[in-house]
Amino acid sequence: MPDFTVTAMTEKDIDAILDIEIAAFKRPWARSSFMAELASQYSRGFVMWRENACKTDQIVAYLCFRFVVDDIHILKIAVAPAHRKNGYGLQLLRHCLAIAKNCHARTVFLEVRQLNAAAIGLYQKTGFYIEANHSDYYSDTHEDAILMRKNILKEGYK
Repeated sequence: MPDFTVTAMTEKDIDAILDIEIAAFKRPWARSSFMAELASQYSRGFVMWRENACKTDQIVAYLCFRFVVDDIHILKIAVAPAHRKNGYGLQLLRHCLAIAKNCHARTVFLEVRQLNAAAIGLYQKTGFYIEANHSDYYSDTHEDAILMRKNILKEGYK
């Protein structure tokens, strides 16, 4: 039995999500960005809950994606620093891929910073491949972005 649960993201979750967001990203999204995703009929967000030492549930990871025609674009995935390397990112990504398969999405795609080897490894572990390199994609650091894609209808999910 897993030591986590995954639920749909709600407005009540945003404060905890913002704490993770600020710790995880150089240019974190604002509350308004998450609220816009919650309001969009084309977006979905999920949070992963885990019981903490005080026996209360806390959010340890989240994922946001958007439906783009027949594809799914992962916009955000993050795990709280204290909970990294426990497989939560992998499980949340698998949850998203299962949704993609159930929705008959053709592919799932995302962008990742070229120097984020841990994330690239995670995506490759679940069958994503590098499709393209976007030079100077991130305005804050002028880093390149790697566009990664996973074919769902052809491959299924791992």
